[in-house]
Formats: sequence, structure tokens, C-alpha cells
Amino acid sequence: MGSPTERLPRLDALDVLDFPLVFSQRQLLPRDKFLQEATSRGVMVDQTGLDLLDQDELIQPMFRARRSLKGVRSAIRSSAPGAWPRYPGWTFAEDEEGLRADAAAGHLRSGHGSRAIPRGSFSQLIGGMQVQVHEALYSAYQLLDIRDAAGLVPLLRSPGRSALGRSRIRAAQERLAKAADRAVLLTAIEARYYPRVTGDLTMPVRNGFETWYAEDRKFRARTLLEWSRWTPDEIREEAERLLHVAWSIDPLRDWIDLVRHVRSSRWKRLRGDARQSVELRIAAEMLLRFHEDLHRVGVAPELPSSHGRSRGPLDDRLRADPSTLDTVLASYGLSPHPAVLLVAEGDTEDVVLPLVMAELGIRRDDAYIKLINARTENRDHSLLVRYASLPRLGPVENGTADFLRPPTRYLIAVDGDQKYRSHAAREAERDARVDELMRDLPSVYRTAVARDDVRSLILVEAWGDGLDFERANFSDAELAGAIMATGCAPAGESLATITVALELQRRSALNGHARNLKAIWHGWPCEPSKPSLALHL
Repeated sequence: MGSPTERLPRLDALDVLDFPLVFSQRQLLPRDKFLQEATSRGVMVDQTGLDLLDQDELIQPMFRARRSLKGVRSAIRSSAPGAWPRYPGWTFAEDEEGLRADAAAGHLRSGHGSRAIPRGSFSQLIGGMQVQVHEALYSAYQLLDIRDAAGLVPLLRSPGRSALGRSRIRAAQERLAKAADRAVLLTAIEARYYPRVTGDLTMPVRNGFETWYAEDRKFRARTLLEWSRWTPDEIREEAERLLHVAWSIDPLRDWIDLVRHVRSSRWKRLRGDARQSVELRIAAEMLLRFHEDLHRVGVAPELPSSHGRSRGPLDDRLRADPSTLDTVLASYGLSPHPAVLLVAEGDTEDVVLPLVMAELGIRRDDAYIKLINARTENRDHSLLVRYASLPRLGPVENGTADFLRPPTRYLIAVDGDQKYRSHAAREAERDARVDELMRDLPSVYRTAVARDDVRSLILVEAWGDGLDFERANFSDAELAGAIMATGCAPAGESLATITVALELQRRSALNGHARNLKAIWHGWPCEPSKPSLALHL
């Protein structure tokens, strides 16, 4: 077995305290929280097992902290009888400022390569109180190796170790010394890259986000590389290794294209190997983005690109391309876009159509049919139809192209008594919208067959030639009854007189002289609204 000095990591954990905003994104974990996090990743290790990993220099805390016994005694003496002592150093620091203060006072030291503290020495009886005077503080990045390290705990528990067992432990010590070095490097680059990878930036109240932006602008990749004593090739190789481990254990590896688009708050709700795989990918992505910054300043080669159809070492990166979201969702049969965008003419349709759809058992959710009130039949549909229904197509192969997202059909539902009174007028509007979509498509897709497919996405329908919604769907007697039911008819008006007026309007409309239904009650002291009329119908 090699000597402890041969297995020491190259970086001293105390050195990361010189970096601004260190531990601002992920705080250190005391022993109990470290074990809780391990459990969430499906790794069952108890306190004794963690002690054994520490004693055999497999997973040692990033820092060992201790309290000032003099300060503890002073706090106990000055406290009221029965009260819990309080003083600035009573709790172990886990944030940037507190850790620096503890290090300056000699109460904090690096845990890697140092002698483990026996568990019985963590607490002492002082002034009649049992006080914890030592704490082991772990980095969240040390959990990346807890799965493999925990597998050695049964061997560490055995009283006698065979030559093969000693060889396994020695190999693990060498491997995990490099992992401890990696944890220090990830901590040093965390403030810059962790928020970029996860989309989640957290800052202490005393600093604010402006502090993060100011420090981020000062970041110098070349300087940090020189401090780390890693090479760009080592950084890339370590990232590739983490990605490979993630792929090998991930139960969601066939879903990674979707997982990378999910909010990081949802990643944290994963459990077992799925959670561990995401954490491995987060660390790998941080290293790869560091490598990309090194390439931009000319000290690292460009990362290799995808290997096409064969799986490459970087294909499982956690970086998401927002432009691929529709395509990814479509591959799972999902889409944030409605299947149909139903653009109705006015307020009446806005009230009645949902009721009709419910009566017919048609799904009303916006993911299926989204209803929009155009508020006029003269609405210009150019922008909305191009936004909603312009097809997103993949490359042309054998004369066809796949939809990169499920298409949205655009249905214009209008009265047929004015602009759209004939089938020919409605088809002209439809062709105008199709022409706009075809102009917006790249030239490679502008074929006669493609035009037919695009035309199937656009429909312009009226309730009836020469008729508005009310007259196309209800008789004059039904309309007159609904008008009377609103209670707005003045004295002198009756069901009969209103029915006659409606019949005259209908004949006029059929002869090409459309008149708005509102003319029936024009001048009445109380004028019913068309939506209220529709509800009475």
C-alpha cells in the first residue's frame, strides 16, 4: 500500500476559500446531511460506514471543523440557567465568510489526507452539557463517488483483509484521491458554471445577484487552470468518464433528451440511480463548459463534435438546445401547441362554442382545441396563422420531410352574411393564408405536394351562406322567444311583432342585404347583448 503522501490530492481544499462566492450555490454538508443525500441516491451508508471510509482515506470530509473550547466554556458560563448557550461560533460555519473566519482562527483544516477524528471525540461534556466540538464537512461533489465507495464498506468491516482485499482498497484510495481533487476543482468553478448548467442562481441576501454578475465578469479561465494544475485533456477525460458512469447506471438514459429540458428543481426530486446520474451529468457539464472557456482563450482544443449515428462520449451532455424542445416533445407524443386553433368571430361564439363542445363530448382543453375570440370578422389573420401553423420540418429525405413538431390546424369560424357570404369568398381567404405560409417556408419545401399538405391545415368555415350565427342555427320564432326571455322588450313589442321583424331581416339577408340582428332592438331602453341572447337559445 502506498504511503498517505503518495495519495494526497494535488489541491488543498482550504485554497478554494480564496475564490469569491465559494459555496454560494451549494453549501457544505455535515455528516448527517451527507448521509441523507446518499440515501436519496439509493446508497445506504450508516455513520459507522462513513467513519470507516474516512479512516481508510477513501472518502474523507473536505474540511474538519472544531469549536473553540474556550469560547464554548465562556458561552456556557454567561448563559442563563437552563438556557441554550449562544455565541457567534456556536454553530459550525458552512458559508463563505464563516469558513474563512474559522480558517483564519485555526478552527478549520483540510480533511483530505488528515487523520480521522474518532466518533467518540466529536462531543465532550463541558460545564455539565454535552457539546459537539468537532464536525466533518463534506462537499456535494463527493457524493458522486459514494456509490462505489459504499461497496467497499463490507470489506472495511471485516477483521482480516486478504491480499486481494488490500489490493482493492489500495486501488480505490488512488482513484478516490483523484476524485477528491475533482471535488475541489468543481467547488472552485461552481459559482460560474453551476447556475449556467442548472438555470438556478442562488445568492445570499447580503450579496445580491449584482455581486454574482460582477464576479462572473472577472472570471479568468486561464488563471484558474494554472491554479488547478489540471490539464485541458484531463478535464475533458474526467467529464467523459462521469458521463459514461451516468449512462451505465441511469434508468432514464433513454429519456435523456427529455430530462435535459426539465427544470433542475425537478431533477432534485429524482431518487436512486436516476438522481445520481443527473448529478454526475451536472458535474461533467461544469467541466465541459470550463473546457469550452479554455478553448475560447486559446489554451485548449475544441471539444469533439457528435459522431453522427454512432454514440459519442459527449452525446449525453446535460446541455439543452431550446430550439429542439418541440421535436423532443413530439417524439414522446407531447406538444405545448394546440392541435386546433379555433378563431371565432365574436362574443356570441365565445360563449356558445364551449357549451356545444361539452354537449358533443369534445375535449375543451387548450392543448387540444384553443378557442380565440377575434371580436370581428375583419380580423387580419396573417401574423397569427404564421405563428401558429407554419410547419417546422426536418430535412428532405426521399421526397418527404417529417414534422419536427405536431402541426396546428387553423380554423376560422365566421358569420356568412357579409365578407364571407359565399364559398368562393371563404376559399379565397383560405388560399391567401396558405400563400403566406408557403412564402415563409424555405424554398426546398415549396412544392405542389407540400402546398396541398399546408392547405389541409387552414380552414375557413361559415355557419351558412348569407347567414350569421343566429339565423343559421335558429328559426325566427326561436330567436323571438329568446329576445323576449331577456326581459328587454319594451311595451308594444310581442313575440309576434318581433318574429315578423326577424322574418323581414332574414329575407333581406338572403337577397344579399345583410342587416345585423342588433337592429331588432336598436333604440330599446334595455338592449340585450348577443351572448345573453345565445344563452337563452
